[in-house]
Amino acid sequence: MIPPSNAYSSHESWPHFLQVALLCASKGWNPDDYVRKAIDFAGKYGRLFPADLPTARFIRAYAARMDSEGCDAARRAENEYKRCVELLIQREMDGGDEKPLLMSPATSFPAWFRVVYPERLDLDILDTWGDTAKRELSSTPGLIQLVSRMFPDKWERLRKALWLYEREGGAR
Repeated sequence: MIPPSNAYSSHESWPHFLQVALLCASKGWNPDDYVRKAIDFAGKYGRLFPADLPTARFIRAYAARMDSEGCDAARRAENEYKRCVELLIQREMDGGDEKPLLMSPATSFPAWFRVVYPERLDLDILDTWGDTAKRELSSTPGLIQLVSRMFPDKWERLRKALWLYEREGGAR
C-alpha cells in the first residue's frame, strides 16, 4: 500500500477529489456512493472526468437522488448496509476473504459495517475498528435502529462488547 504522501496530493485530480470529500462531509453523504452515482449519471451522457465530480450538475443530480430516496435516516442506513454487502460479496467473488477484507483500511467499508457484518462477533475486528464503529453508530441517525432491528441478538452482544471495550480502556 502506498503511504499517504505527495503521491496523492501531487496528482492533477487531487483537488477535485478533495472537493468531493469536503462536499460529502459537509452534507453527510457517503463519498463512495457519490462517485458511484456520478459514474452512473455520467454513463447516460458520455465520459466522466474527475473535474466533473464537484460540478453543480452532479451535486444537483445526487441531491435529487437523496431526496427521492427520502430523508428517512433508517432508509439511508439500510441502503448503505446493502451497498456494503454487495461490495463485500463482489470482493469475495474476486478472490478476497471476508475477515481480511473487513480488517483492511484499504477497503471502503465504514467501521460500523465491519463490526456488525460478521456472523459472530470478531474480537480482532472489534479491537481494530471498535472505537470508530462506536462513534459512527452513535453519531449517524438510523444506524442503531437498523442494526438493532436487523440483528437483535448480535446488537445486544455488540453493544455490550463496545461498552466493555470503552470501560476497560480498549483491553479485554
